[in-house]
Formats: sequence, structure tokens, C-alpha cells
Amino acid sequence: KAIEINPQYTIAYLMRGITKSILKDYQGAIADSSKLIEINPQFTTAYEIRGDAKKALGDIEFACADWKEATALGSPAASMKLEEFCQ
Repeated sequence: KAIEINPQYTIAYLMRGITKSILKDYQGAIADSSKLIEINPQFTTAYEIRGDAKKALGDIEFACADWKEATALGSPAASMKLEEFCQ
């Protein structure tokens, strides 16, 4: 409902993306994270969530690209994933 009222409400996309990921709706999590990145390309957590969802779908190459972007934006968690899965 929040997104219907304000389609630019980044926190709503973030929370919905996290929820979809928990529910294993990885395509939905990717879609919400991508929309969040479109609204705010500096939103580090969106790259992390999208990378995690891509990894869950077996797309490690694109997961690594998202984690690399999140790392460049200053995410220590993404940096650890990049080291673990992308070497």
C-alpha cells in the first residue's frame, strides 16, 4: 500500500525485497531491489539483497557484480561475500 501511495518510497521497496527473499521469492526480491537501485543508486543494501537473491538462483556472476558495487559503496558484508564467493 505504501508503494501505491508513494512509488519513490525506498524503505518500502527495501522491506518488501527483504521479505520476498526470506519467502524465497528471489525474482520478486530482485525486482524490488532493482527498483530501489533505480530510485537511489547509492542504496548499498539493495545491491546486497539483489546479489543474495541472484546467488540463490545460481547466478553467481551477477551476484558478484552486485556485491562488488555494494563493496565499492562501503559495505563490509558485501566485501566478505565477494571474497568468499567471487575469487
